[in-house]
Amino acid sequence: MKNKIISGLLTLFGLYLIVSFSSSIFDLYQKSKDIGKERLKVEALKIKNEELKKQLEYVKSQEFLEREAREKLGLVREGEVVVILPENFKETIGNDHPQTEKGKEVPNWGKWWKVFF
Repeated sequence: MKNKIISGLLTLFGLYLIVSFSSSIFDLYQKSKDIGKERLKVEALKIKNEELKKQLEYVKSQEFLEREAREKLGLVREGEVVVILPENFKETIGNDHPQTEKGKEVPNWGKWWKVFF
C-alpha cells in the first residue's frame, strides 16, 4: 500500500514536470518566433533609416536648393528666359493634334511652331 502511494505520488510529480517543461518549451518556441519577427522589423527600420539619411543628404545639397528655387519660387539663373504658358495650354494643344498627310503625328518642334507662329 505504501509503495502504491509513493508510486502514485511519483507519477503525479512526473506528470507535473512533463506539463511544466512542455509549457516552458512552448513559451520559448513562441518567444523565438517573436524574436524573429522583431528582427525583421529592425531590418526594415534600418533600411528606412538609410533611405531617410540619403534623402536628408539630398535635401542639404545645392542641387535640391536650386530645384526648389526654380520650381516653387520661380527663380532663374542670370541669362535664362522664363516661358509662362496659359493654364489651358494643354487643352488647346491636346485637342488639336496636327497630322501629316500620311496620318503620322507632327514632331514636337512642329507643334511649337504652330503655337507661336
